[in-house]
Amino acid sequence: MMRYRDSWNNTPSSWEDSDDPCGVPWEGVSCTGARVTELSLSAMGLIGELATGYIGQLSELTSLDVSFNPGLTGQISIQISFLQKLKTLNLAGCSFSGFIPDSFGDLEQLTFLAMNSNNLSDIIPSELGQLSNLYFLDLSDNHLTGPLPVSSNITYGGLDLLLKAQHFHLSNNQLSGSIPPELFSSEMSLIHLFLDGNNFTGVIPETLGLVQTLEMVQLDKNFLTGTVPSNLNNLTNVNELNLANNNLTGPLPDLTGMNSLNYVDLSNNSFDPSEAPLWFSTLPKLANLVMEFGSLQGLVPEKLFSLPELQQVKLKNNTFNDTLNMGDNISLQLELVDLQNNQISLLVLGYEYKKALLLKGNPICSGGGQNTTFCLPATVFFELPAHAVHMDFYSELTTATRLSNGTLILINAVEGVHIQTHAVLRQAWIEKLTPCLVINKIDRLISKLEMSLREAYIRVSVGVKRAGRGPPFKSNKKVPTSQELQDHRSRFCLVLQTSNTTVRLSCAKCKEYDALWLRLEQEQGLIKMRWIFFLISNDGKLWKSNLEVEGHGKELYYDQFTCSYL
Repeated sequence: MMRYRDSWNNTPSSWEDSDDPCGVPWEGVSCTGARVTELSLSAMGLIGELATGYIGQLSELTSLDVSFNPGLTGQISIQISFLQKLKTLNLAGCSFSGFIPDSFGDLEQLTFLAMNSNNLSDIIPSELGQLSNLYFLDLSDNHLTGPLPVSSNITYGGLDLLLKAQHFHLSNNQLSGSIPPELFSSEMSLIHLFLDGNNFTGVIPETLGLVQTLEMVQLDKNFLTGTVPSNLNNLTNVNELNLANNNLTGPLPDLTGMNSLNYVDLSNNSFDPSEAPLWFSTLPKLANLVMEFGSLQGLVPEKLFSLPELQQVKLKNNTFNDTLNMGDNISLQLELVDLQNNQISLLVLGYEYKKALLLKGNPICSGGGQNTTFCLPATVFFELPAHAVHMDFYSELTTATRLSNGTLILINAVEGVHIQTHAVLRQAWIEKLTPCLVINKIDRLISKLEMSLREAYIRVSVGVKRAGRGPPFKSNKKVPTSQELQDHRSRFCLVLQTSNTTVRLSCAKCKEYDALWLRLEQEQGLIKMRWIFFLISNDGKLWKSNLEVEGHGKELYYDQFTCSYL
């Protein structure tokens, strides 16, 4: 450990207190007796290389977590494969490059492997299939290439052998070839299958219908062709199904009986023209129905709008025609109906529907109807979902963000930034939501941890920086890039800068305040930022200021502060 202390930058100050991490405790290092057993170094701002030092000599190590330290670079140390007692390996959100060592297949006790959001390249080593105890595999957001390795095509290993695995997260890479039928079997325990954002071709294998434990299936943003397997509706536990942005053909898939479905997206494919299928109106838990840029025609079924949990209907750019009758039993949960650019000529509402209804681009909006509320351009509605923070909350997070128009990011100043914080931020960027960053419980830094004002300020500043460092985004994906928050100590003003707007937050007695200086780089105005700023004054008082970035030439006043758009 001393080699890492001496070679890494920005290590915790407690590492300087002694040369024995198991004597005088080092932050993030856990020991049993005189042996290091756990390294919990997530989001500490570490800078250096993991390949340096002698990580392989920590033979009692059961957990290695250096996630979300973008300053960690270089190749992944092959010495990690010497750690035969390792159960958790979390290298997510760093800047590691090179290949995944095939010797990782020797880590027989490994149950959790996350290397997502790095710069890893080359193929997925088939040897990972030897990790018979693995339940979580996340290699998403890298530059991995090649096919998915299965045991029938190779002599050693294969992902189909991971029968205990519940999570295959392989999204947003450059994986190619067909999805091998041999990958799936009825013996598997998969809950999440994320293959979206790759270059897969060919058909969706029928064997996918054998994995009846599945709850989330994301195959969108590939180049899949052919018809959807008829046995897909065997997956009765699936609550999210996304097949959007492929080249799928043939009839619309029959999802009858998939009564757990909460979210379904079939947009941007080449299905045969047809009327709305019966299952549109029969899935009891359906909350979000998306089929944009499709070939649906005829009437929009009235019964669809009475589904008890329905929240959003997005069916723009189809050819629905004639009368839109939403009935008089509209779901109380329904927030948005988007039927823009269809052929609807008449609207019938059983009662006054006050939520979002978008019909711009339909015949009903031509002539004198163009100024009607539902014919105006789309309005953004803000709903901030609350979220439980636990290890396996990805399905809830994905569904919630897709049903919302804004996200509240809450960071506990005492506990700091966790992996889940980055997961929420990343999902907010992907779904193009407006995030609101709140750092709470700042007072406890002083009242409970007995920090000085300067120490409290540094803790808050580091929290903001770590939140902003987050997992890197790839420029070839349809998400904003260069999202970077930087903190800086200033006694004069608070500055928020985007690509086209600068906002200065000042006060009458600026020298009496410690403020956070934040910088945001925003790509082409894709996302508007809303923040809540907390400032600690020299007399120990905590000040809060709300600020929303939109427009120019305004001057707004909050508490003792003046926000001026320059």
